[in-house]
Amino acid sequence: MTSSPVGIVFFGSSRFGVPALMRLLGQPSDYEVMLVISQPDKLRQGRLWRPQPTPLKIAALEAKVPVVTPSEIMSEEFINILKRKEPELLIVAAYGKIIPKALLDIPPRGALNLHGSLLPKYRGASPIQAAILAGDAVTGVTIMEMDAKLDHGPVIGKVEVPIQPDDTTATLEPRLADAGSELLLRVLPEYVAGRIKPVPQNHKDATITRVISKAEGRIAWDKGAVEIERMIRAFTPWPTAYTFWKGKQLILHRAWVGTIPVSIPLPLRTPGRVVRDENQATGVIAGGDSLLILDEVQLAGKNRMAIQDFLRGAPDVLGNILG
Repeated sequence: MTSSPVGIVFFGSSRFGVPALMRLLGQPSDYEVMLVISQPDKLRQGRLWRPQPTPLKIAALEAKVPVVTPSEIMSEEFINILKRKEPELLIVAAYGKIIPKALLDIPPRGALNLHGSLLPKYRGASPIQAAILAGDAVTGVTIMEMDAKLDHGPVIGKVEVPIQPDDTTATLEPRLADAGSELLLRVLPEYVAGRIKPVPQNHKDATITRVISKAEGRIAWDKGAVEIERMIRAFTPWPTAYTFWKGKQLILHRAWVGTIPVSIPLPLRTPGRVVRDENQATGVIAGGDSLLILDEVQLAGKNRMAIQDFLRGAPDVLGNILG
């Protein structure tokens, strides 16, 4: 390490970056987080529609670290702010915007990015969701040097994290964030000392993910139950996986894969039809002659509830088709 703390500007917005920020702040003799850059506050639905800061901004302010939330990171005003800080290194963790090379070139040690996948797999905006949707058993965090292209730079460290069968994005993301923060503190001293040689990615193996829209959460019942069950977990907490019953949105919070009972005749095996299996569990017929067993649901305007409680208020859903 250098004799004085390494000056760092930290870019991040979501909860994914919070453990890394906290770990850096816990090493004040080695690292000085001079400034945090986060996305601007956004209006969130609530009692008064108040602007809500990002989780990383909240964490930084509680730790008494200065925060800047530029609406345009290539503005002259923001570039001057960054230059005046004279950071040695930028660290980025789920900031939510592409950082131009002009900013990456400001610190002499460049920029490192914590990314929630084992690159080059799942570059882009939704790597955690993509891993769950694919049914992967393992994912992880990669720390790489940033360049002008999306998640393209050479790798300085990786850590694997198992995906549990019942993992959602909400449960997997914190484990990835913790693993990534531990990895950062392991590799950063070696990187700063010049003892790590970054390894180029195999770009031929790269896969790209994109920002997920609310519309993608709508369930197409002609898909198989395995795919839909993964979708429910991947899209928790957002945008959720949903269907419709009597014109109202019905969110599926928990479900598992079952088998269509032989007692249900072929003419009734219509995707989206709600049925009972031989154990009296409530399921929805999906594509490929598969069944999705429902556990917890939420009708628009109501609380999340067990499927049995939902059926007490809507017994006529049995035998009908969700859409």
